[in-house]
Amino acid sequence: MESPYSDEALIQSLSGFSNHYADVNGTTLHYVSGGTGAALVLIPGYPETWWGYHKVMPLLAQHYQVIVMDVRGMGSSGKTQDGYDKKNMAKDVCELLDLLEIDQAAICGHDIGAHVAFSFAANYPARATKLIMLDTPHPDAGMYNLPMLPVPGAGHVYPWWLAFNQVRVLPEQLLEGRMRLVIDWLFDHLLQNKDAVSAFDKEIYA
Repeated sequence: MESPYSDEALIQSLSGFSNHYADVNGTTLHYVSGGTGAALVLIPGYPETWWGYHKVMPLLAQHYQVIVMDVRGMGSSGKTQDGYDKKNMAKDVCELLDLLEIDQAAICGHDIGAHVAFSFAANYPARATKLIMLDTPHPDAGMYNLPMLPVPGAGHVYPWWLAFNQVRVLPEQLLEGRMRLVIDWLFDHLLQNKDAVSAFDKEIYA
């Protein structure tokens, strides 16, 4: 029986969209596409997949050719051992557009996906018609000054997961079969509206 959380099952709830896979830049990218018009690439953030955009995809597809991708290492895209610097991940996007014979696209990224989008616009400016960055600080050198440990009295969540995920091998070993714990913690602490991400959504990301 097909899992209700699989891409094949999920896509059935989004009329006009379909699943695809592309071999680019030494990995395999999973992406979902639908709609007609100028190209719009949507890149999700951590710890989400393409499903993070499912509420807005039908609306956007009325005006754009919408391409929602799982970046390498996330969702159903390939899990390579390396190649996760944002310049290389921007190359993933560029080669995907090449494969789809799309010369230019508006590119929108959320969270860490916004950094991939920024890198794409910076490295391929002639191909980015617009850059939209959601829920992230400007990816300049200040990113290296983000506190990884709690600051006494601070009213914000410190992004400990950024450093944790940079450790090689150990995160995978610790979180195999236990990712739902991280998913629940992140959304419980970061969401303004706790109902915005359902238990069903969380199970998809886990």
